[in-house]
Amino acid sequence: LMRTLIGEALRRHASAAYAPAALVSAFGAISYVELVARVERCAAWLLREGCAASVPVGISVVDETDSLVVSLALLDLGVPQVTLSTGIPEPMRLALARRLALGRVVVDHPRHALPDVAASVLVPDELRDPERLAPAALACDPDAAAVFVTSSGTTGIPKILELSQRVIARRALQLADSQAFAHDERVLVPMSNQEYPGKSVRIYMLVLGATAVHWPGGPLTPTSVPAYCAATKATTLHLTVLQARALVNDA
Repeated sequence: LMRTLIGEALRRHASAAYAPAALVSAFGAISYVELVARVERCAAWLLREGCAASVPVGISVVDETDSLVVSLALLDLGVPQVTLSTGIPEPMRLALARRLALGRVVVDHPRHALPDVAASVLVPDELRDPERLAPAALACDPDAAAVFVTSSGTTGIPKILELSQRVIARRALQLADSQAFAHDERVLVPMSNQEYPGKSVRIYMLVLGATAVHWPGGPLTPTSVPAYCAATKATTLHLTVLQARALVNDA
């Protein structure tokens, strides 16, 4: 079967004799074997929904694990994607969807759907049928657009940047080298997967075969970053400059 760069990396970690947990939160852990199985079930569901290789897909999913699994499934299929945070006003999400000519938006609730854009309401993982054969990638070019990222738009129309799977893998290796990550590092970014810095670092960790620590959002948002680090046994705290300043000021 054809495999994408990141899809192959996930399966390599899942087949390793020893692999740390792929995802960790205060509520438990998901192994690489389980993660790959969930990604494959989601990829098969996306294909049945009509996803095509060259047609970008938007993601408006609140649940942290589901949001990441959908992203990984699209990367596994070779389908370009953009995260449309549900916290962004609908007119801004719709404008971005039109600029990128999205084929559909994956949502976890119909209220997150956009006018005149096809919506695929996410089916809970436990309700998806097990796949006898993992779906093959629709496209495997590691240099094709894989993820679209937008600027804040505070100075005008948001700019759109394209990241390929090769660039994502290279950034993961650069991060690991600059931070001297161990193979079993547990990295926490205190940001939601609906925010690019949060999701991107978690994808980097999964490309590397390390452990990504989820940051619960909404009413479950931890009141103490140090306490959450202790609860999840995080070994590295990855912060933006503003977050680092806030943490120091609160100390």
